[in-house]
Amino acid sequence: MHLVMSLLLLNLTAACMQPLQDIPKVTADFRFSNATGLGIQNAGFLDLGTMYVWDISNNVLHPIGVAGLDVAPKRKVLPGFQASKGVQGVKVSGVPANLSGQNGLIATEIGKETKFSVEGAIREEYRNVTAPFKQYVQNEVRDGNNPDSTLHPRDDNFRIVMIRSVLRAQKFEMSVGGTSASDPDTVAQVSIAIPGVEIVSIRVRAGAKLTCGSGKASYHGELPPACFFNVVVRDPHYTGKEEDEGRMQFLTKHAPLENLPAAFRKLL
Repeated sequence: MHLVMSLLLLNLTAACMQPLQDIPKVTADFRFSNATGLGIQNAGFLDLGTMYVWDISNNVLHPIGVAGLDVAPKRKVLPGFQASKGVQGVKVSGVPANLSGQNGLIATEIGKETKFSVEGAIREEYRNVTAPFKQYVQNEVRDGNNPDSTLHPRDDNFRIVMIRSVLRAQKFEMSVGGTSASDPDTVAQVSIAIPGVEIVSIRVRAGAKLTCGSGKASYHGELPPACFFNVVVRDPHYTGKEEDEGRMQFLTKHAPLENLPAAFRKLL
């Protein structure tokens, strides 16, 4: 009897000493993710007016310079605290084998639990976005270059992108599931519901440190850094009308905007 009790106690002790099942952990890249109301997170500190040719078939951005705009951007000071919960364009890696194939869903669910917030925000915006595109074409011709070779106006797989507005801020913070996650040393934990998979929560680590602003009230007369930006996308095409003498126009056509965060990350 004593032997049976001893064996039972040993088995219970061994069971208690077994390590608890680890909570799955993934790395999330929030650089250039898109926060509704704020814009695309400006991981590269890109400037207002920066222009790209976008190869949408390969999702690659080719920088072509910064628009030389004579008109000053419209500037608006935003009051108090600005926040956006629900972020798109997050990239996840390090997904455990038991969740293989769920990267897209995991990224979406993490984005839903992500919040960007800023204070002391100023939005700068260009309203006339066609003028810089036309000016670029004129400058190319003036310099003896062929704008067709750059803008590909006869190929529907190309678009032209310009940063039309930036959101500057004195203070910036990102949180995931209520936990500050701007620093990659911080691990947040969120609940995720994945159909067909029994999982209660998942740990999230930021893949890169996101910094913007310093909390300073004054930048010695300069504006605080641009923490977010918005873009305008146009499709360059020739009008085909004789009266226009083959002038290039910039149309608003479909473009896979959801792919832009990944395209911008390739520039880093």
